Amino acid sequence: MTDFAITKNMATSSTLFQHKRIHKGTWRSPDENTANQIDHVMIDSRHATDILDVKSCRGADCDSDHYMVKIKYRQRISTIGKLNTQKSTKYNIDKLKEGTNTKEYRNKIEESLQLLPNINQQQIEDTWKYIKQVIYTAAENTLGQKEKRIRNGWYDEECKKMLEKQNSARLKMLQRKHLVP
Repeated sequence: MTDFAITKNMATSSTLFQHKRIHKGTWRSPDENTANQIDHVMIDSRHATDILDVKSCRGADCDSDHYMVKIKYRQRISTIGKLNTQKSTKYNIDKLKEGTNTKEYRNKIEESLQLLPNINQQQIEDTWKYIKQVIYTAAENTLGQKEKRIRNGWYDEECKKMLEKQNSARLKMLQRKHLVP
């Protein structure tokens, strides 16, 4: 089991936590006197810190000489993968509420789709790309992009000046104490 864990970059988590002896044993021998810890929890090493606790449940009746092993687990969701995705363009769909923009948008899509050739089974992917491009082009020309919302409206020039003033005061204090050159 140790070799398997090492080759697959896994960690054994059931031996890490301190418990009373009765909560460590996962198998009871037929003589009812000996208990051993032979069932373990293995997890990928990078998620090993997600397991908060592992112990055996002696009261659970599962008609076996093994006790059930219970873990407390905390899943943390990573946001690193989301940073590499391409941001989609947001169109100003509020303009569709106006009647003239709706008709113009619809007409541009219909005109472009009339140029679409007959669809074969092999050309479905190309046809989908063409339809998608038609919709994006019509939205760009008719609706335009949505204006970016200012998130930190409270951070203005006054805040910026105050922050610079505080930082310069800290720097002077550290220079007086000879902590910064």
